Amino acid sequence: GVKDLGIAKARPAPSPSAAAGDTTAAPSAADSAAARPDTTRSRAQNPLLPMRKLFRLLGSIEPVRTNMTMSRSSRYDRLYHRSSALYQLGLSDAARVAGPNGDRESQPLDVRANLALDLSSRMALTQDIGVDVKARINVAESDRQGKKTTNTQRTWPSVNLNWRGMEKLGFIGAFAKRSDIGVGFERRTAEDAVGEQVTLSLAPNWNLEWKNRLTSNIGFAYKKSTTVRNERESWESSQGVTLNLKYDIEGSSGIALPIPFLRKRLGFKSTLTTSLGVAYSTSVAFNRPRGSSLGITPNMSYRFSTSVMGSLGITYNRSWGGQYGYIYQQLGVRVETEFRF
Repeated sequence: GVKDLGIAKARPAPSPSAAAGDTTAAPSAADSAAARPDTTRSRAQNPLLPMRKLFRLLGSIEPVRTNMTMSRSSRYDRLYHRSSALYQLGLSDAARVAGPNGDRESQPLDVRANLALDLSSRMALTQDIGVDVKARINVAESDRQGKKTTNTQRTWPSVNLNWRGMEKLGFIGAFAKRSDIGVGFERRTAEDAVGEQVTLSLAPNWNLEWKNRLTSNIGFAYKKSTTVRNERESWESSQGVTLNLKYDIEGSSGIALPIPFLRKRLGFKSTLTTSLGVAYSTSVAFNRPRGSSLGITPNMSYRFSTSVMGSLGITYNRSWGGQYGYIYQQLGVRVETEFRF
């Protein structure tokens, strides 16, 4: 840190013997001290290193992006004549024409106004780790036949952490070509005249591209909402796990078909894509027992060429528990063939 400030250590003056070219003279004490690096002093001369790292971190924050949307609308039950020009341009809520009562209608049936403000920024902690931060506020006002209501929704904080390049780590790079991790957290608040609702959500996921051409994604989602209405509190929560696998097989020579009257077989390249999706989730509420659901979706598609494609898919869903304790099962099979000319 001292070196960056331009403070250089003064070098000792040369001895008379060194100036006369006497190489046999013993080195002086000052020369010996200058020859040996003083690591203790160099460490003590770094008081500005934490400040430099802090400024470097603050310098990686991108400018805050702002988006504001304002809207206002008014509606009448019915009008018998064309409304005024100010009302048609959206500059006034009064139509100033005859309505159902025969007189001039000056008050609309319903007036709504909405204001939305979005803020977002990004900060790069390292070359591979970044954080996205967002905030949103939405205020909606309604005046329907003299009854005014106001709904306010706030989202803060909304943070998404992305960690790319995890394949550089030794124990992951041994079996994966690419590895990314993302973690999202959000808190949302909704308020109106009768109560408030607070929702928390957490969603981590992990993407992996294996060296054997297998691609996998595993994710977890958690959500909990707490509602207070007229001084009465209730809650509900849900959590789930998803797993997606994908594997491609490409044939170098494809499939050879024997065609009559031809000396050679007709061959073309082929691509087989297989995928498997598994999803499991549970939900529970304040006055409702736990319910669960399971879904399995294997799929297979075959691409003979750009003109011939086919696919086969199976869907299986099962749900049980909940308020009535019923068990539902669903099984579906899909077969598709596509020819392009």
